[in-house]
Amino acid sequence: MHTGPAKGKEVRSQAALLSARADLATAWEVLGKKKSFWGGVSEATHVHMGSEETVRQSVRNFYETCGPRGTILAAVSTFQPQDPVANIHAMIDEWKQVRDRWIN
Repeated sequence: MHTGPAKGKEVRSQAALLSARADLATAWEVLGKKKSFWGGVSEATHVHMGSEETVRQSVRNFYETCGPRGTILAAVSTFQPQDPVANIHAMIDEWKQVRDRWIN
């Protein structure tokens, strides 16, 4: 599903490409230099049912696999009202820590 351009690259639906069952490393190897990736954290598997550490690990995994360029960290598909707020905060906090390591 095409959702529009991002810095000259095509963006694909996060749910179609980066679900909890997707092989992120293979997808990045095949498409990473041509496409932008949006996703990385499964709302159902990581945020809703997982622990704070599970959420943090999924953020680290996303960036260790894809790096900081051509990626947009997001919950797939979206946060829900019943999601633990602590897990949402963990996702944002871990992203900040990973981002700071890439910058410095």
